[in-house]
Amino acid sequence: MSTDQEWNLWGIKDPYFGVLSDKKYHINSIDLHKEEFYRSGEFDIDRFLTKYNQFFGNITYKSSLDFGSGVGRLSFAMAKKFESVTGLDISTGMIEEAKKNAGNLKINNVTFKLPSEENSEIQYDFINSYIVLQHIPKKIGLDIIDTLAKKVKPHGGIMIHVSIKRSHNSIQALIYWCIHNLPIFNSLVNMIKGRSIHAPRMQMNNYDLSEIIKIFNINNMKDIVLNYEKHGNVDTVLIYSKKN
Repeated sequence: MSTDQEWNLWGIKDPYFGVLSDKKYHINSIDLHKEEFYRSGEFDIDRFLTKYNQFFGNITYKSSLDFGSGVGRLSFAMAKKFESVTGLDISTGMIEEAKKNAGNLKINNVTFKLPSEENSEIQYDFINSYIVLQHIPKKIGLDIIDTLAKKVKPHGGIMIHVSIKRSHNSIQALIYWCIHNLPIFNSLVNMIKGRSIHAPRMQMNNYDLSEIIKIFNINNMKDIVLNYEKHGNVDTVLIYSKKN
């Protein structure tokens, strides 16, 4: 099963947990925690924009893109900062849920759509992608990063987040391999963790920072700042850059 198929399943079966893997965000309990879920997006966007402005000066708060927008956790927070927001996601289920929530919250300056529906010529003042690219195979992910870099306006900015290393011991590494190569093992782990036995896998992929920096440089983005974050047993990096 491809990652696109996996994320379409997450969008159907458990869209909020697919975005933030915390048991309180499972489909059967999200109604009790939805406000907290979206408030966490405001916290993240505030810290991303604060960091960016510290590094490069204030950005233009007109147009923005949220790649891997899911159910709108970050897109809705960005809508409070920017005049317009476009949310792109591969999962039609998540897009429909995001549109429904936008209507309920009366947020009218966000557009959600599939990447295939996006006009390749449109550029944005700021582009964001957080806890997304690690779920995409590196070869495909690098092509996406190149596309995103091209979509930044001159003097605009970007923040993308990638995994660079998993600190697994031998047992954890074996379990990870079994989950991603033996469907029956994935079902067993789902059952142990209280999820539906048919819950899809959640693929994790590491990136080489030098390859990303090369892509940014080619796209006239030579001012780059790296911020390290630890997510459980995964080493990750927030990459901030401004286009010249």
